[in-house]
Amino acid sequence: MKEDFDAVLPLDLMVSPSLNPNSTPDYDFSTYPQFSPPCQVTYTPTPPGGHLVLCYNSRNDALYAEPLLCAKIGLHCYNLENGTNFERSCSDVCEVAEHTGVLTLRARDLARGCFCKFETKVWYSTENKDCFHVITSRCRTLAPPLPEEEEKEESGFDTLSVDELFKGNMPDWLPGDSKLHYYEMKESEVEQAKKWLHLYAELAWYTKMQRDPLMFEYAKPFELRKIIVQTKEVVDSMKNVKLDNGVFYISFRTRCGVVCKGVIRRTRDGRPEHLSLEAKCFM
Repeated sequence: MKEDFDAVLPLDLMVSPSLNPNSTPDYDFSTYPQFSPPCQVTYTPTPPGGHLVLCYNSRNDALYAEPLLCAKIGLHCYNLENGTNFERSCSDVCEVAEHTGVLTLRARDLARGCFCKFETKVWYSTENKDCFHVITSRCRTLAPPLPEEEEKEESGFDTLSVDELFKGNMPDWLPGDSKLHYYEMKESEVEQAKKWLHLYAELAWYTKMQRDPLMFEYAKPFELRKIIVQTKEVVDSMKNVKLDNGVFYISFRTRCGVVCKGVIRRTRDGRPEHLSLEAKCFM
């Protein structure tokens, strides 16, 4: 037996049949929250040959992950050459010259209590296709120039000057080569070098997260677990770890709990301001 059901509305929601369908009832919206229109967003393109000013802070680091990483690599190159410990100053802006790739930033050395303005240039190499390869060709302080001071010349990285044992394809993980020596860094040594070791782990992680900068940034800080250095000479102390050529095998855990193995090969060609870093990451 078929049954019909009529929908029943509360009395206060019923509309009188005598109401003109073309008229609008008077409703009081004064008690409803008021919404403001969204802010107008404008974009001004960088003029040809000009500089793009990037304001770095903790909220937009992920948006500029690549230039930030390059800035830290350039500072690392300078620190290796000069025995300093400069770090990027998060309170200042950085400038990226789009037409040259030169990045200008302010950095500080807390141990010396000084601030300096730096100019760095880090670019991608296409020689080794089996890994992520970046080369620093400029890392210098920007002191006020003298009238007669000339611009320092910048030259390409001389791969022919690199030791033969550190050329070719990157190793995957601790190859058994009798010509090379291995040294496991002590916990106290890792603590002393944690700034640039974290940078190496960051570079390895970036090889997996280039297309996901938000996850790249969210996964930090890393927990360094085990670091083994592969060298040509016998290494028995932290003092000798700061060498020109070496391969760093870094086991680390991300903030998300992902355990990774990073392989970073560091080589130099003997020229000032030059540094080559090749990186792989296995998860």
